[in-house]
Amino acid sequence: MPDPVFVRGKVRSGGASVAWLHGVTKTPLFRRRGEPRLVLELEDGAELSVDIASGQPTLTGRERRARGAWSTIHELPAAAAYERDVAPPFTEVELVWISVAAGDDVVVGGSVSEEAFAADGGPRAAPTTRPSAMSARVIAVGEDANARAVAELERERAAVKREAPPRKKAPTDAGDPRTRPPLAAYAPAALVLVIAVAFGIALSLGWHRDHEAWSLLVLLGAMAFALRPARFVPDFHARTRSIETVGYGTMMVTRMVLGVIPVALVLQAIGTDLSLSERAASLLAASFLLAWAVTVGLVDLHPHRTLVGLSTAPRWSPGSGATAWAGIEGVVRDPTPIEIAGTRAAIGLVIRMSKGRGSNPDEEEGRTLLRQGTYVIDVGSAPIVVDPEETIWASTARRHPEDSASRYDIEEWIPVGGRVLACGRIEEENGELHLRAEGTRPAAVFATSAAGDPAAFARAVRRHRLTTIAALVGAAAAELLLRGPRGWS
Repeated sequence: MPDPVFVRGKVRSGGASVAWLHGVTKTPLFRRRGEPRLVLELEDGAELSVDIASGQPTLTGRERRARGAWSTIHELPAAAAYERDVAPPFTEVELVWISVAAGDDVVVGGSVSEEAFAADGGPRAAPTTRPSAMSARVIAVGEDANARAVAELERERAAVKREAPPRKKAPTDAGDPRTRPPLAAYAPAALVLVIAVAFGIALSLGWHRDHEAWSLLVLLGAMAFALRPARFVPDFHARTRSIETVGYGTMMVTRMVLGVIPVALVLQAIGTDLSLSERAASLLAASFLLAWAVTVGLVDLHPHRTLVGLSTAPRWSPGSGATAWAGIEGVVRDPTPIEIAGTRAAIGLVIRMSKGRGSNPDEEEGRTLLRQGTYVIDVGSAPIVVDPEETIWASTARRHPEDSASRYDIEEWIPVGGRVLACGRIEEENGELHLRAEGTRPAAVFATSAAGDPAAFARAVRRHRLTTIAALVGAAAAELLLRGPRGWS
């Protein structure tokens, strides 16, 4: 905070007041009387313009009080900052106020915004400067004004020092490389990993059921790896319809049913007699891991395929002109943007949801597509026009209320200024390049915020999926190999 300047003078014109209405509200109201400034006459006769419009300076001075029915108190000029219906007319209230008016001696503390030359100087000395305009942070009226103005700004300075420095907000866009999953997302993998470590310790201590221990160690290790947090994969939309294959809910139900198998194997390993032979246990473990690999491959299959297509499409570069099918990466620009979630966007989708009660899931009530004509993807210096009718689109820019009430909206949009990865047929028309569909194959657009990296996001999603499937299939093969040739005879 810069050091304040204190100036003493007499108010020539303008005025302000601050009032407290006890018994009704705790918040003091600041009111300036018409003019956005005070004009002070300084001791040397010069004038000083004091800005009181850009902020609400603190007023200190002799407090005046009036008590009575609100219908009477409201007639006082000091109560003009309050609406008449702030309290019933018969309510007994106490009004406390401090005012600054023409003729008052004041000390103003604040920052100087303009300076003027004083009427001094001479042939060998340049004239000095004096404040001609300032912005007030505190105005003290009456006796001991200077001491009270200094004390008030010292309290303000001390309060700023006590405040903790503002924490940088963590990025919320899943497409931003700095985004990290919440700690709670690691809980399932951590729990399974703890169980796997426990079995590993038991095996190192010479547990007599060696085969079951090794088999479970492989099973639980693969499960922990597969349960690690994954990036949120958004759906692609065609108008208001989201293109889905196997959804997340179906995947969770399937895995809950399959989860009976590892529970049974754990019980078998710790001595519970489930009458499972070693051969049956190995087959069940391998079947469970392969089935899980299948669910990983099927869930969100369409967005995964589309992201792969966006990543692997041959890149178009400025100057290439029209081409049959190519991928582009650029920044969104839109001369006719829409407003959604308090931001400008090229296209947006609002999904109205109804909150379920108890175990009932939330239900979708309807969808609204927001758009206004075409938008543009700037690829270097080359603009490419995109018609939403020719494309399917997805975006990591979305808002899903966490503390939703009976109804809430899920909002997704392609932000103006956001980065996009797109692919389609690039066609020239009337001197402009356009992104087009090809037959029954739509062009695709995937967007992140301006801080995001859509190409890196697509690669990370693909890498996570492939490594998970590979780990599960490899663990299933290890389960079968643990039996050895003699075990299958």
